[in-house]
This record gives sequence, structure tokens and C-alpha cells, in this order.
Amino acid sequence: MSSLSQFFDGSNQIPIEVLAVGGGGGGATSVTSGGGGGGGAGQVLYVRTFVNKKVSHLITIGGGGAAGSPAGSLGSNTIFGSIISYGGGGGGNSVTFGSGGGRTGPTLSETTPYSLSSSTVFGHVFSNKGGNGATSVGGGGGGAFSQGGDATSSGGAGGAGLPAFAVETLIVTTSLGVGGGGGGGSTPTISRGLGGPGGGGSGAGNASASAGSSNTGGGGGGSSTAPFGFPGASGGSGILVIRYPTAFAAATVTGNTPTPAQSGYHVYRWDSGPATIIFN
Repeated sequence: MSSLSQFFDGSNQIPIEVLAVGGGGGGATSVTSGGGGGGGAGQVLYVRTFVNKKVSHLITIGGGGAAGSPAGSLGSNTIFGSIISYGGGGGGNSVTFGSGGGRTGPTLSETTPYSLSSSTVFGHVFSNKGGNGATSVGGGGGGAFSQGGDATSSGGAGGAGLPAFAVETLIVTTSLGVGGGGGGGSTPTISRGLGGPGGGGSGAGNASASAGSSNTGGGGGGSSTAPFGFPGASGGSGILVIRYPTAFAAATVTGNTPTPAQSGYHVYRWDSGPATIIFN
């Protein structure tokens, strides 16, 4: 019995796999001195479940949080039915240091159940907290697969996200990967933190912060301070991918983005919303 077929429950239902990434948090723009914290990555969820046919399911793609002072904004959530991938936390800032943004929403484990179409299965949840700031230096934002780095003699590195390969053989969503935390900012004389692999923005030293890349859920980089005064950067928007076997009919969808074919699967990807899918 395949990992999906064990969840199949009758002719009116279809087994699906879902990869959902929330929007990344915005980096902090420091107030007077010290680097701003990097934004946290959007949560990465992988869920196997089954859904009813002939029902229209609404899809929402989380936007990236804006950079801000004294703290960056939260990323917004990516939603498909009862499946919610939370946006990343905004980078923090105080007068002398900034903390990295981390996860938002409930603290979930890899055995947290998700229900859709009145049936419950299990998914995998990936999110981590941000790093601590230090005097004049910002902490890195939390990534999907590791915590944000603490600031030391340089800005904290963003936590690592998912590289550009499949989650549980699901799908390559983007060549950039997903879920990297933003790097912590610093004063112009101290090294900035690098964005985490998988879509995170870079922090700022004596250069502008980098935004989280679109559709990666990457956190935005934190700011540098005077005399340059570069602001923090925004987080990257999220993404949703659904696939299921071609033994079932193709779905009716709106708002989807074309994605490379996979042998034996219908694959649908959404880079923005709102959108819908009906399983036929």
C-alpha cells in the first residue's frame, strides 16, 4: 500500500500532497544605533490528506511582511482549507540591538494532525525561532530548518530553509528553495549576517538589506545604522503546491502558475491568491 493510498477513502475522495509556505517576516529598521534583526521565514508545511470531489476549495497565499521600525511586520498566512502555514515573525529592534524574527502561530510538532474534508492525517511542520541580538548587531531570523543565528562579532545569520529539492519527494517549487531566515543587520563597521539558504534575505552592514525572494517565504534582512542608515527589507511571499496521481481526473483551478510536469502526477502551484481548486 502506498503512503497516499492508505489515506484514500472512497470514490468521492482524492488523496493529495500539499506543500504550503507562509510569507516571510520583514526585517527591522534600527531606531538610533545597532543593527535591526532579520525577519523570520514563513512556516513550511508538508501534508498528506484526502479531499472531497466537486467542492471548491479557497486558496490564500501569504504576503511578505514589510520592513519597519522598531520592528518588522509579520508575514501573512498561506491557507488551503484547514491547512494553515503561518507567516514568519518580523525582526526586532531596540536602541542598541535587534533580535531576529521567529515563528508565529502555535508551536507545532511533526505529528500535529490536520483535518480536511472531515478526515485527519498527519503532516510535517518546519519553523524555528530567531537568534538573539547583541550590542550594535542584529540577530538572524529563524529558518524553516534551523534557528536564526545569534549575533556575535557580526550580524546573526538567517536560519536555513529547505534547499531546492523535494520535501518527501513532493516537488521542486523554486530554484531558490523556501523558508530561509533573513540575516541580522549591523553597524557599518561590523559584518552583516547572511540570509539563510532557501530564500532568506541578506542583512545589512554598509549596504542595503536584501528582501526575501518572492514565493520562497524568506525573511527580509535587518538594517544597518548611521552614517549609512539603510532600512530593513521586506519578507518574501509564500507559495502553495498540490499534487496527486493522474489516476484521478485533472482539477478545475483558478489563479494557478504553470509548473513543470511530473510523470504520474497532476501538479498545481499558486504564487498569489485568492484562487480556487475543484477536484473532479
